[in-house]
Amino acid sequence: MLKIYYNSIKLVWKSVEAWFFVTTTLLIFLSLEPIISISLVNNLVNSVQKMLIAGSKGINLIIVILMIQVILSITTNVIQQTQIFLDNKCQIALEKFLNNRIFKQMTTIPYEQYEDVDYQNHLDRLGINKGNKFMAPIKSFLDIIRSIITFILLFVYLYHLNSLISLLFISFVPLICINLIIGKKQFYLHVYQS
Repeated sequence: MLKIYYNSIKLVWKSVEAWFFVTTTLLIFLSLEPIISISLVNNLVNSVQKMLIAGSKGINLIIVILMIQVILSITTNVIQQTQIFLDNKCQIALEKFLNNRIFKQMTTIPYEQYEDVDYQNHLDRLGINKGNKFMAPIKSFLDIIRSIITFILLFVYLYHLNSLISLLFISFVPLICINLIIGKKQFYLHVYQS
């Protein structure tokens, strides 16, 4: 499995290097977004509680926190749409790169192989959605990294608030492991089918 990831990363790196840097930057922000949202909600609840105790003082802080939440929501949405756009653009560039490599290889193949049915089936399987086949493992790997970063940050934040809540949070680790095992089996099934 690691060899498949390595080959996919190497192939994508040859065709579109900038995609990795931009995706990594967006990945870091998207992994920080849940902890920022939780922190803002915590500050909002504390500000409302203080405002109710003190009277009408502190309404400005509540408005600022609400505006930050709206800006964070809009920014997250823009980043997610940008990520989708960049993934599609990278996929198109990767397909172009792969087509060029396939055509270069086809010029050196003897004519007898063109009549071979297995060779034609192999070319037909390669011809459909080449970019997505190489991008899917990389996107899955980056999603796993983002989830791990988010999980660690949420654990630290919850441990800071209350250690009992963090222990309940850590009880979800077996479910995550089971999901990873099932995802690994689905990955191998996808590799076997393609």
